[in-house]
Amino acid sequence: MYDVTGWAWAAGFIEGEGSFSIRQPTSRPYKQLVFQVWQCNREPLDKLGALINEDFGEDYGPLVNVNGPYVNNSGFKKKCVLKPKYGIIVARPSIVQGIFENTASWLSQEKIDQALRAIDAWYAYQKLPPFSVWWQLLTAEL
Repeated sequence: MYDVTGWAWAAGFIEGEGSFSIRQPTSRPYKQLVFQVWQCNREPLDKLGALINEDFGEDYGPLVNVNGPYVNNSGFKKKCVLKPKYGIIVARPSIVQGIFENTASWLSQEKIDQALRAIDAWYAYQKLPPFSVWWQLLTAEL
């Protein structure tokens, strides 16, 4: 069941912390469409993971697990004590696209463009027509 309030919250969280991209893991011979979000506070990741699993995980069991804690080595000051970080990575294209579609109404144009570039790159890799053309038709004002 589509949880409007939950996805509106998720959009705000994704706007600040999430990213849509395409990558080619060194351990795999193919590219992946990826949604990921990293955070030092595990609680919002648990909430986002539960929302994704609720909407997309019924047929497959849990799709999303919160990973971590990982040592956060991104600090520049040697005396800076950094909190461990946690993350969610989704690399199933239909779910990444679904996360985008469920949050797009609340995302900034910059985040929408980021997601469309990533999804279009994955579609091109699969030799499919661009998703952004369909998206523009779907969201065009009549």
